[in-house]
Amino acid sequence: MLVPVYNRQKMERLEQLILTVDFVLFFLHTKDIQFLQQGICLENIEKNIFVIPGNNCCSCCDAPFIKRISKENTEKLIRLYYMYEFTDNFSMITDDNTSFPNIFNYVETGLLTLQEAWQALLS
Repeated sequence: MLVPVYNRQKMERLEQLILTVDFVLFFLHTKDIQFLQQGICLENIEKNIFVIPGNNCCSCCDAPFIKRISKENTEKLIRLYYMYEFTDNFSMITDDNTSFPNIFNYVETGLLTLQEAWQALLS
């Protein structure tokens, strides 16, 4: 697939961003990013984490490790996710339960605590 030069440069910047951190969490829906707000202590985790809320996420959660991106870049990042899906440092979290539940469903049902879910996700 050929990508126009201006789009290719943006994609390369996003690729470089992914390579500079230990872990990228890409939230697509407000419901899931709310788990980030519910008192999770990310300072205890010794990884360089980058959280990206998608377009459907609210702007109520702000921290230095959260990066907001445009709708256009969200779509590009989703494409990049499918390229990097085989790596263990890029996770897309969505409430699309058509294929399998995400880890926060285990929190909602009481099978995991919120802290256990984060530890499992980031380990």
